[in-house]
Amino acid sequence: MSATATEALAALREALEPLIGAGIRLHPYGVPPEPPASIVGPPTLTWETYSSDPTEARFVVYLVAAFDDRAVDRLLELLPLVFAAVEGVPGATVDQAHPTTFTASGPDLPAYSLPVSFVLS
Repeated sequence: MSATATEALAALREALEPLIGAGIRLHPYGVPPEPPASIVGPPTLTWETYSSDPTEARFVVYLVAAFDDRAVDRLLELLPLVFAAVEGVPGATVDQAHPTTFTASGPDLPAYSLPVSFVLS
């Protein structure tokens, strides 16, 4: 369990950082990625009744590939690494990966989005 959304974000980034060794660069949200890349988007926050602080944060982690004839193969090859890194974050719940495209000041890039939930204290 993470105490805040900021701490959950830091934990996700820390888990994804070592994937540079597998060629997956961690890019900040809002910066055009250099594929293959992982990107952590801003969270959706939920407040329970009578709570002044968010009680849940749901982030989207993107795995982005170059748009070429190996895009799908590359995504399927790298997805298990990203999934395992995210799943290893204490308090993180991830159970799906959705095919999508990622847009950032250029052409749409093939991607997977992984919704990652945290219960906040």
